Amino acid sequence: MEDNVKLLDVIVVGIPEVFLVYLTSIVLINGNIFVSKDYNLKLILKILLTSTIYSLLLIIIRKNINSFIAIGCISMLFIIATLRFVFQFNYRQALICGYLVMLIILFCETLSTPIVNLMRIKYSGYYFDYRFLFTIPTRIFQIVALFICLVFNLKSSEILNIQWRLLSKSKKKTFYSIVLLIVSTYLFSANYTETYMKIDLYNIDVKEIFFNIQIFFIETIAFMIVIIILLSRTIQYEEYRDILSSPRKAFERLLYNSTEKEIYYYLSLTKDYLNVIGIDMVEELLKKMKAANKNIYYHIDKSLEMTGYNFKKIYFLLEMFKDKVLGQVTFENTIITLELKDNIGFNLKIILNDIERRKLLKIIEQDLDMENLKFSIVEEGAEYRINKDKYFELEICVPYNDLEKHIKN
Repeated sequence: MEDNVKLLDVIVVGIPEVFLVYLTSIVLINGNIFVSKDYNLKLILKILLTSTIYSLLLIIIRKNINSFIAIGCISMLFIIATLRFVFQFNYRQALICGYLVMLIILFCETLSTPIVNLMRIKYSGYYFDYRFLFTIPTRIFQIVALFICLVFNLKSSEILNIQWRLLSKSKKKTFYSIVLLIVSTYLFSANYTETYMKIDLYNIDVKEIFFNIQIFFIETIAFMIVIIILLSRTIQYEEYRDILSSPRKAFERLLYNSTEKEIYYYLSLTKDYLNVIGIDMVEELLKKMKAANKNIYYHIDKSLEMTGYNFKKIYFLLEMFKDKVLGQVTFENTIITLELKDNIGFNLKIILNDIERRKLLKIIEQDLDMENLKFSIVEEGAEYRINKDKYFELEICVPYNDLEKHIKN
């Protein structure tokens, strides 16, 4: 019996299926579009119009072609073309996404088959007589797949989203490998699907092999997943091969091809590994202190970023001040400055009344034992001064020659 697709089938079955296919495609590439301004009535109408045209064309195709493989390939090419020219995907995005959504719909149909078989016990007769009813499980699985794609998608994929000319040779080779994988696995899965559908839809009495064919299809998907994992490992090797074989040359090329912002990022990573605290971490701590007490004011000289100086001990001092002093002493103002002139200058000035000043001094001298901490906090040769009179002031100056030593190191 022929698959006579009627206009009603197109409206209640074809258009919803294709609408979900295109919506899933857009989510795969752009992420969660439902919270974006791009998700609007214009986009919905564009998807709806494209889905309608595709579903109407499918009536003509199915009347003239009986091969599920041919129909599947034509469908995938149509989806790839519309993603490229209607939804403005680049060629890589359209190709990969077109394949993935076709694989998703095939997978959803395979998962829904046991449910459909149970439904056919009650609704006996030819499959196409209950087309809408039997496709409900597939639509449910499609919606589940759409929600999964909201979390796991290709939005951050460099291979798909960066301009082709900016991709490294290894990433281009990887893309070609993925395309070969796509072609082979799609042909495998389409072949299994065609065999299964012919047996199931046309009531050929060979039900013993139903389970085997489903297993073949699942094996194909598992094979594809394993290959993709292996490819991702290959990408990592290609990216780090030069570093492993010639670290100095690779590092020099990395710096040469990096922007100033990227170099600072690499520098911050290096400092973290060396347990070096940069001025950015000090500034972050001061922001937290400011958030905890509005009477704290600070100023940091931006040129300190270029020194490469380790602010670990100053950071440690500020951290003790935050933990031990802020919650116990009431003060009018606290002014903290870090400047770069002939030396690195750190100044902590606290303005408070006599009662609170005595309380502060007690904490510093007894609880923190500042005199003993003096030698560990301040490096050898640095100037150290404390004012305990009308206000409390702590000043540390790292001499210029020590600064030069830090820069060289």
